Amino acid sequence: MSSETPAVEPFFPPDRMKAVANRVITLLLKSPLRRKVGKNFMIVHIVGRKSGKKFDVLIGRHELNGRTVASIGAKWRYNLRGGADIDVTTGEGMQRAHVTVVEDRMEMAKVFHAILEQLGYKKAQYIALKVNVDRMPTVEEVEAALVDRWVAYFDFA
Repeated sequence: MSSETPAVEPFFPPDRMKAVANRVITLLLKSPLRRKVGKNFMIVHIVGRKSGKKFDVLIGRHELNGRTVASIGAKWRYNLRGGADIDVTTGEGMQRAHVTVVEDRMEMAKVFHAILEQLGYKKAQYIALKVNVDRMPTVEEVEAALVDRWVAYFDFA
């Protein structure tokens, strides 16, 4: 690792690969195979606060301290600011969830770090990160990579 390469940086797959994977996983979540796929993914059904537009977004999910948590980074996340009750498709089918977002970068870094500890830092791409060091990164190193991202907790009814 060069001195200019950060210990941790954002990692996103190429757009074409992501688009194909999203279509396949979304179809699986809407099929009888949803229980297997639903352990790692869910579809959030959002209604824009200003536009009223309805849209579905596939996101990864993780379990942390008995709660479902996800990284959210697109502009739709602003619809969840302050908490929101939304429909979510999981392996259990359509469910209602209360979503609470975390915008504080250091608090987010602690959540991402805890997930990395569960997964192992070599699987950082599962939470859209790339670890460039051969060790578990520090919370501060994770925090530096969290640009335009929040953490969302999903509490199911």
